[in-house]
Amino acid sequence: MTNLENKTFVVTGEFIGYKPRTKLEELITSLGGKCAKSVSKSTFALLTNDSTSGTKKNQDANKHGVKIMSETEFNEFIGK
Repeated sequence: MTNLENKTFVVTGEFIGYKPRTKLEELITSLGGKCAKSVSKSTFALLTNDSTSGTKKNQDANKHGVKIMSETEFNEFIGK
């Protein structure tokens, strides 16, 4: 699996393969990444299965040019 060192993720919404959502956060940290509660310009990616919603996190990701990744895209990114 890919090393996520120096990458910060924001996790929001529900995930099919990671229940509860904290399992996804634990995976990110086990691979060297960090989890934040809000999106900023230093965020690597926002993980959500609803990239078209008008939530504040999605709006902030778009404003800061942060990548929005689905669960499937994240799994492909880490090689799972």
